[in-house]
Amino acid sequence: QAGTHNRVLSRRRSLTSDGHVRYQHTLIVFPTSRLQTNTMSKKIAIIGTGQMGSVLATRLACAGFDCKLVGTAPPMTAAVVAKKIQAEFAGSRVSDAGSVGNAVKGADIVLSCLPNSNILKEVVKSAVVSGNLTPGAAWLDATSGNPSDSRDIADQLSRQGGLKFVDCAVSGGPAGAAKGILTSMVGGDKTALSAGSLPMEVLKSFSKKVVHVGPVGSGHAVKAMNNAMLASNLWATSEALAVLVKMGADPAVALSAINASSGRNWVSMQRFPDNILTGKFDYGFAMKLLAKDINTAVGMLPKDQQPLMNSENIPYLRYAAQLTSEAAAREPDADHTEIARIVENNMGVSIRGDSNICNLDAMSGNVKAFEGTRYLTPEIKMCVFD
Repeated sequence: QAGTHNRVLSRRRSLTSDGHVRYQHTLIVFPTSRLQTNTMSKKIAIIGTGQMGSVLATRLACAGFDCKLVGTAPPMTAAVVAKKIQAEFAGSRVSDAGSVGNAVKGADIVLSCLPNSNILKEVVKSAVVSGNLTPGAAWLDATSGNPSDSRDIADQLSRQGGLKFVDCAVSGGPAGAAKGILTSMVGGDKTALSAGSLPMEVLKSFSKKVVHVGPVGSGHAVKAMNNAMLASNLWATSEALAVLVKMGADPAVALSAINASSGRNWVSMQRFPDNILTGKFDYGFAMKLLAKDINTAVGMLPKDQQPLMNSENIPYLRYAAQLTSEAAAREPDADHTEIARIVENNMGVSIRGDSNICNLDAMSGNVKAFEGTRYLTPEIKMCVFD
């Protein structure tokens, strides 16, 4: 009923009797009456309305927060995002603040989700200069940032604004954010994240798992290493499957065996079945951002690290960083799953096969394992339509 429910649209994949992929769209309905009453008077400044930031804004608006948005770059401007949320979710309180200074004025929480720490530093400078920061408020940064920069920003906000800075790098992509099942890797003052605290309520609005990993900067450090491992697994899994296809193996069948064995990883269990074997390459995370993260991880490695077995090859993560950086230089805005296509081109083989359709029967165990990670609260009502 209009005005009494909020809605979220998600997608689920299934296999038809003739072997084709069928998508069902799930309308997830949040009854307005169940919005958390303790959030209704809380104001949040949301800085960054890109692919991830816009989804976080939607989750927070659905949770009942009063959200003031400001974007840092087109095409998803704050005005566009705010209008979209208002149209789709009746009763939500969300508006375009117009500037960083206006957004942070009176805000109980500032949430930033930006491409990199350099942009965040400029935003923080604008917020401090505006004089509108609320002493005692918390600044949560969901940027995949640089740990060293995060420590500097935390010090600046503490000295010049009286704010507590918490780096809360997230993993799970826009789809995971829309479902509220992100993992948040948090660094900062643990007392600011006690159960029931406002920062924790904000994180819980889009996270299924919140892990405090250490002091300021450690959340971003863990995320950088996580994405370095992601890149490494993408290159390795793509190459392995390309070789198997050359040997005559069906890639989906091979994956079903690997995913029940010790070589399985999240790339083989999720990226390949959902975004690569389907031929869509549509996870929603750009190659340039993956390159940025893996180079952040490499920056944390010992400067005097020696090559493996005294060879002339660059060891471990540095080589994956080199490959990813070269890919990003050619196609910066391509989805990071396009790494598989690069490997295909280099090896002269299609990992996806002739039909470009994933054999879901062969991977049924993997799909069930992935479905098990999805999360719905008891309050959510659902209806399904084709």
